[in-house]
Amino acid sequence: RTGTLGTPDFLFAINGQACALEVKFGQGRLREDQERAIAAMRANGWRVAVVHSFEEYVAFLKEVDAA
Repeated sequence: RTGTLGTPDFLFAINGQACALEVKFGQGRLREDQERAIAAMRANGWRVAVVHSFEEYVAFLKEVDAA
């Protein structure tokens, strides 16, 4: 966990690609600061996902790894 408001929960790299995951439970939604941070990261080449389930998490990892 990053501990900085707005920054996704997990930051890591796969095959040199910067990645970030924001984990939400149930109907959890992004706050405005999270939306801004994620948009800025994507604009700078990060692969970012907001996941609500383990299946979404695995799909994101496979997608990034295949790129």
